Amino acid sequence: MSRRIKKAERDASYHQATTKAALLTIVMDSTAPRDPCAKAEHYKAALADAHRIIEILQIRNAALEQKLEKVKANADYWLGLCVPRSIAEKARTDGFRLGVGKAAILAEPHGIPNNLSEAIFNMPDPKERFSK
Repeated sequence: MSRRIKKAERDASYHQATTKAALLTIVMDSTAPRDPCAKAEHYKAALADAHRIIEILQIRNAALEQKLEKVKANADYWLGLCVPRSIAEKARTDGFRLGVGKAAILAEPHGIPNNLSEAIFNMPDPKERFSK
């Protein structure tokens, strides 16, 4: 996205937020009773409602933070299972060389090297698979 579009989106969200706040203020003031003694009760009730909403939002926020911590822990676990490419490549090559060595030993009757065991032993290492 271009910078102009991003700036326009930010400006729109800012103006939307300020408009909403102004609208809430107008509604509160227009629904307030005319009697100054009753205004205090009106604003106290509105303040109590606001505090209840804040408490509900804090509970939701805490639940979302717990979910976030679970997701982070799960991601850390899965990342912990990952192996760097160089180590994976070395393990793959070592496994191939071990298999070649065992196959060469099995191809030797009574431990005497022959053409087959030498051919197996001289097989080239596999091409790199994980690193390029």
